[in-house]
Amino acid sequence: MPDATLILEGVAAAGGVAALVMLLLGVWPARKVAATAAITPMRRSRLATFAEVLAVAGGMGIGCWWLGIKPNTPPVEDKDRLLFVLLPAAGIVEILAVVWQRRRWVGRTLRLLLALSLPFLMLFGSGWLPAKWTPGADPTAPSTWTEQEALRNLVGLGILLAAVWGLLVWAAQRAGGFAVPAALGVLSAAAGATIMLSGYATGGMIGLPFAGVAAGALLVCLLFARAHSMTGVVGIGTVLVFGLLMAGEFFGELTTTNFTLLIAAPVLCGLLALPPVQRFKPAVRFVVVIVACLVPAGVAVGLAQRSFAAATDESSAYGAASSGSDAPAFSGTPAGSANPSLLKEPAPSRSKDSASTPRDPGIDEEPKRSAPIDPGESKN
Repeated sequence: MPDATLILEGVAAAGGVAALVMLLLGVWPARKVAATAAITPMRRSRLATFAEVLAVAGGMGIGCWWLGIKPNTPPVEDKDRLLFVLLPAAGIVEILAVVWQRRRWVGRTLRLLLALSLPFLMLFGSGWLPAKWTPGADPTAPSTWTEQEALRNLVGLGILLAAVWGLLVWAAQRAGGFAVPAALGVLSAAAGATIMLSGYATGGMIGLPFAGVAAGALLVCLLFARAHSMTGVVGIGTVLVFGLLMAGEFFGELTTTNFTLLIAAPVLCGLLALPPVQRFKPAVRFVVVIVACLVPAGVAVGLAQRSFAAATDESSAYGAASSGSDAPAFSGTPAGSANPSLLKEPAPSRSKDSASTPRDPGIDEEPKRSAPIDPGESKN
């Protein structure tokens, strides 16, 4: 596991860069223009969304660099496509959606198209998809899914992403919508930690800087631009979290249970639309939504941590049993409980197949010794 201090430094650096970019490119230019000429709320929203996208790009760039995440060019791996293709595409979609916000169908259509493309781009060239779908690959190579299964699964995942994306953008535009980017920041960190504990460390680390980015951008908006809905951060964060979960599910060991918990957590942001929650004060609404999202995310992290600890203990026990010392493989067994026939017989010589056993106590013995007596023979 990476150093916790390094992770905190990377998250803090990402948050600082995101906050600085939001101030320099979003808040300060908007105030300067407003002081000299009339600026409509629509233009202010466009400027703020553009600043958000640049803040996410700058924060994610410095955060990934700080954590030592090295990109591959061209982006041939899933994490590279997520960072350099899908996240920039999500930012462009959110900018275009604000530019044509009077025609809401434009933004919805663009989000749907990108959502349907994401599962295919994440799995492109892998053994999950039919080989004939990859240019230059052997069409006779076996694949995990048939063409019908691949089409059904990819479309299903794309529709799921589009539904979650649309719900979160809608919730962010309602009263108390600042809870949505905050929840996505927390969930990106939870998803990253869960994926790291599930055997995909480099893929999971990508989600950690976004927690700092969301915090930095949110702080600036709360202080200087409370009327802004932060759809840029929400759109990119949704694509990031979903891409991380796909990477952990298909290229790591993320369980289906944890995948379901982490994809259900942001859906709880829809609580903002419920009448009982709407009657709360803004601060109370914020806390209610964050806590509601933290419950399934915390359960997922806890389950992953328990599985990781169990696997670590099992590996440690196996390593102790396979060590080359003369101590018995299971030191907790009383000496008097051992079978006398095993104690009297010499150990066998080491053959080619003995390397696969947890421990071979006869490595240093002479090669011509006889094999040990089967423990079951003494009972006959």
